[in-house]
Amino acid sequence: MKGKCWNRAVRGHKLMYEALQRLLLEKFRLWQQEQDTRSYITTTEHAAAVAEGFSQGKDGTDIQAALDELLNHMDDFTADFNMFIHMNSGNLTLMLWKQYIDFVGKLLLFIRAEREGLWELHLASFQELLPLMVLYDHTNYTRWGTIYITDMLQLEDTFPDVYREFMAGHFVVKEAEGVFNQVSIDMALEHINRLCKSGGGLVGITQSKTALDRWMLTCCDRSQILEDACLLVGYTDPKSEKLQTQKEKSKTRLKRDEDDVQKIMDKLREFNPFNRDRDDLIQISTNDVVPPEISQSLLSAEQRGANLLSEFVETRLGENGSKSLHDRIPQNKASTCSAMFTMETPKPTTEKNTFKHGRNLFRRLLSAAHSGRDVNLPHLLTHELSQSPPSLTTLDGQLRTTNKAALSHLLTDAHVLKELPTTDNTTCVVIDGMALVQAIGKPAKAKTFGDLADIFTKNVFKSFSATCTRIDVVFDRYLALSTKSTTRTKRNRTKKIRK
Repeated sequence: MKGKCWNRAVRGHKLMYEALQRLLLEKFRLWQQEQDTRSYITTTEHAAAVAEGFSQGKDGTDIQAALDELLNHMDDFTADFNMFIHMNSGNLTLMLWKQYIDFVGKLLLFIRAEREGLWELHLASFQELLPLMVLYDHTNYTRWGTIYITDMLQLEDTFPDVYREFMAGHFVVKEAEGVFNQVSIDMALEHINRLCKSGGGLVGITQSKTALDRWMLTCCDRSQILEDACLLVGYTDPKSEKLQTQKEKSKTRLKRDEDDVQKIMDKLREFNPFNRDRDDLIQISTNDVVPPEISQSLLSAEQRGANLLSEFVETRLGENGSKSLHDRIPQNKASTCSAMFTMETPKPTTEKNTFKHGRNLFRRLLSAAHSGRDVNLPHLLTHELSQSPPSLTTLDGQLRTTNKAALSHLLTDAHVLKELPTTDNTTCVVIDGMALVQAIGKPAKAKTFGDLADIFTKNVFKSFSATCTRIDVVFDRYLALSTKSTTRTKRNRTKKIRK
């Protein structure tokens, strides 16, 4: 993934995380009003006092006192919030998005561990993310992430000097002054590679493979010489000075982020993810009901990933492991909402093989008759050599589709009526229901489905007359033994019917 794509993805998750947190706290505040508790209001008041102290530059003692008061009330707030989540555990849509908030929180902790050089937080957050990587088939992280965690947890005993350096934050690289700006070693190496490519570097210098190899073999040394020369003469790259100021802390970026969060909140309020009346899990973008098996797969993702990770460690890293670490890791193919309307298409038996089998059967029976056995061929040929007649059905038993338009032309071309004939006899009218719905369209006065039904009914009743005493409204039906059912099955081989 390119660096820009990574930054945009993380920013998108952070904005969504902030918007969902605010909406969830709004619902929590309303719940507290119903329960007649005040932990949310009390906590927000103390949090506002702490923020005011920082913004107004108050004395550190006053800010610490406000912070201590805030921490004293956090236990009551946490207990009430956990009770709120427990009482809404039947709201599957709320629980899914609460789970998403938790997952993004773990990702942000992992990023914080690298930016601040916190070794223990780095290991803890990676262990929290590893079960999700196992569940969703990230096989490289599954195989080597477990080895990495196992080795690093034993680092204090195996290599105490390295452990002390890592605890001091030296497992990441800091290239400029400031805070929250450390990066992992592989990303720092990319910065070194940049020195060899830009500013008179490799790009555009030669097309000779030999010269290219000489250039790349010495790029690390030349990068170090260039950095030492800059330090010797006191030269500072203007870009490194800009790195000391966090872009996310600028007023312009803060305003932009706040505006984007408000836009996301406005859109989410339309979908109403936390206030669903029904117990089914709802996909908020399409308002479709998620099938129970996919719902269970999503809501139990963390527990299932932990179980799979534990099984992987026991079978491949344990003393009594039955598999090698390098053995193939089968895919879990955990279901998500992207699989809601997809279905596996069975591979049909080819027509060539099917008729070949029937031909072989007929050849054997014919040979048996010629060899003198008592085979009644006339009686035998009164039966089909397959389960269903190939002239009427396909190989999987479905009725063959026909050109229905040709039949309609035969029935109507010679009998075209511009208007119904007049008669004094009692008659009836047959109306194509779906054709009438499409003819009505979307009336301006129809605001609800009930209004549309009333307009539809009025149009049907208009057909009553002195001679018409009966009206039949016919809609399409998909009977099991019909060509329409076969056509529908073909069209739905990759898409399930939406609920």
